[in-house]
Amino acid sequence: MPRTLHANNSALTILGVVFLAGAALFALGSWFARKTPASVGSPHGSPRATWVERVTESSEPLGIDARMDLIERLAIVGQPWCSEALQAALDEERDPAVRDAAQRALSTVLR
Repeated sequence: MPRTLHANNSALTILGVVFLAGAALFALGSWFARKTPASVGSPHGSPRATWVERVTESSEPLGIDARMDLIERLAIVGQPWCSEALQAALDEERDPAVRDAAQRALSTVLR
């Protein structure tokens, strides 16, 4: 005769309680993650990199690779507003690699 799982099985009750506890912890952790501000040491660099917001017109943070790509593109365009954005990047950035890229790009644009 095949074994069946009955509704009053204690293993099913334990599984249900563990599932509900996990779901509650996940919801609580998600809520805390949304309420907690980004830390200074985040992979996106400084929490107030306003030069990125001014250039992209978006408040979404960019990673290091995307900011370095943006700096290279500003150097290619080479307009006066680009040199202002590159100077702001040099002033605001905390990541040494991004600061070096901004310095190189700024020297290229100012030639």
